[in-house]
Amino acid sequence: MQTGYTEGMADPFEPLDFHRFHREELPERLRFGNGALAAPGARGLGSLAFRLPSGDAYSYVPRPDTIDVVEGDALADTVIEVEAELWRNLVHELDTAPGLLYGGRARCPRGKALRWLAWEPALRAMWSGRPVYDPDGVRLEDRRGQPLDPARVFGADDERAELAHFLRAAGYLFVRGVFDAAEVANLWAEAEELAREAVPGDKLSWWGKAASGESVLTRVTRAAARPSLAAIVRDPRILALKDLSDESLEHRLPPSAEEGVTVIWKRPLLREGLGDLPWHRDCGMGGHAVMCPTLVVSTYLTPSTPETGGETATPAP
Repeated sequence: MQTGYTEGMADPFEPLDFHRFHREELPERLRFGNGALAAPGARGLGSLAFRLPSGDAYSYVPRPDTIDVVEGDALADTVIEVEAELWRNLVHELDTAPGLLYGGRARCPRGKALRWLAWEPALRAMWSGRPVYDPDGVRLEDRRGQPLDPARVFGADDERAELAHFLRAAGYLFVRGVFDAAEVANLWAEAEELAREAVPGDKLSWWGKAASGESVLTRVTRAAARPSLAAIVRDPRILALKDLSDESLEHRLPPSAEEGVTVIWKRPLLREGLGDLPWHRDCGMGGHAVMCPTLVVSTYLTPSTPETGGETATPAP
């Protein structure tokens, strides 16, 4: 079962002019630090150019300690052609390379389109100042300066400073015993009611196909239609965990009163459909700046076993 929390309403996105951005704004960002942040992410990828249908283009050329912006694309190793509005969406994280390529809204007249995907961390560093993650250059430590245990499990009554530090360092947190057995049973009963009501094609549920050919339910998005499931987003214990974040977060507003909380049934080894979602980014196809939650809260209602999508059989929290 999942729900999401995000930051408050963002400021309107600034208008971007293709030429002014590349001649003035981006070079300034690169000079004041973004170039050094981006250089490691572009190493070995060759140069990348963005071209508008009009033929106007700018190339990004990697250097050892920065990225040069060069007008034109004659010498670029990879050229991506997009409409001006889609290029602006890329800068603002409203669209992504996979989303534009898979949707046929961008094309690669020269080079390899996959190079564009590989450039993504460097582009984010150039445009937004987000550092490129370097797993070899990061040492994750606990509050005592010791190596962080990535498999650490916390209890609901553990010291908040410990939980907050782990969340800040690792980006996730596993807390056992937030709800008691009776509460979990009640939540599961409501989930089962939703499963009985779900119908393929109702636009409020996801379905897959098992190896046997049987159609199986994998997700219901209208869990807020049930009182106990709906109350999760306001439960003081969940809110206390949400407040461990460094950001001021609010529950993401759902499209309708029945949405905002989802129930997921993990189904390993499906022939078709999404049934055992791995670690992933919701923003892979675009919309990150306005759609993606900053914090996702998952409440596990059954044991994690190979049959329920877990790699090992461990007790449910």
